[in-house]
Amino acid sequence: MPARRRPLRHALVALLAVAAAVAPLAPASAEDGYPARTYTAGAGDDMRRAFEALRPGDTLLLEPGTYDIGYIRPVVARGTSRAPITVKPQVWASPPVLVGGIELKSPDFWSLQRLRVKAAADRAPALHVHGGTGWRVTGGEFWGARDTEAYANVAIDGGGGYPRAFTFSQNCVHDAATTQRAKTDHNIYVKFHGAAGSGGVISQNTIVGHPNGAGIKLGDGGETNAPGPWGVTVSGNTIVDGGRQVLMSHDVRGNTVTGNLLGRSREPFTATDRRTTGLYALMVGGTGNVVGNNYVFGADMALRDPYGKVRVAGDMAVRPDAQLTGRGCSVQPGYWKARYYGRTSTGVYPRW
Repeated sequence: MPARRRPLRHALVALLAVAAAVAPLAPASAEDGYPARTYTAGAGDDMRRAFEALRPGDTLLLEPGTYDIGYIRPVVARGTSRAPITVKPQVWASPPVLVGGIELKSPDFWSLQRLRVKAAADRAPALHVHGGTGWRVTGGEFWGARDTEAYANVAIDGGGGYPRAFTFSQNCVHDAATTQRAKTDHNIYVKFHGAAGSGGVISQNTIVGHPNGAGIKLGDGGETNAPGPWGVTVSGNTIVDGGRQVLMSHDVRGNTVTGNLLGRSREPFTATDRRTTGLYALMVGGTGNVVGNNYVFGADMALRDPYGKVRVAGDMAVRPDAQLTGRGCSVQPGYWKARYYGRTSTGVYPRW
């Protein structure tokens, strides 16, 4: 269906009128009477109300510019697999910058595309997603925790078997906090309480700068057997410049870490054991976790698994320096063998 092109204020007013006329939160499809509509909003509009007004099949286009959105917790309708709800830039080459933070609960079949979100609320992440099925976050940039002292730039949590079938891919997440907390300032913190059917994919992201934590942490809390995520695939990510690059902890199950470029770890195990690792299995008690075919450099070991709970299925070794070029979101390996891993990976790995 062709997009409806309306003046900005009229578009948002019409969108909010739809919200008042349609009961929220009921799962629906286009066949249930929700035609696909496209609306446009700009930096002066209320993003919480705009998100709450969207219905299955709707697309919200955000004009270029910097938006002071505050920390928003919209109560969102649920999309469907055939009628997802999409938020993306009006001009693909000029993605908007949203300053504040976004917290979404049960965002079934939502798609956030190419959004740049800078955390600005005290101790709050740039993006926090609770539960949901089939949601996608792609092509974006998330940062700001270094200024807000949030535990993560991106947090993914939930319970009761959710989230399910989520995708977080081709994003850049950078500059985690550097607080006095002990090793707990992460770039991506995946802490949902797993159950049968839960899980998703974190792939092809660039994750940089987490000196007091991990690039990706899979696990929740610091207590023995604390519940953590099940069924997460971490694949083809470039994760560099941090304490550890991937951390799994406690009761995590059925997670897979493969094809990642993991480099320049700085956090020693203890005050007396100064060794470092690319991937750390901390007190893992769950089963079915698998790692393999990861390129680790700038660390003393590829995998630290003192309890022997993680199965190695594929190459895991410390390799030559990846000869990184670029900085931040543009970082990439210069060494040709390293290019087979991380965000530049095609899923085919060289023989060693």
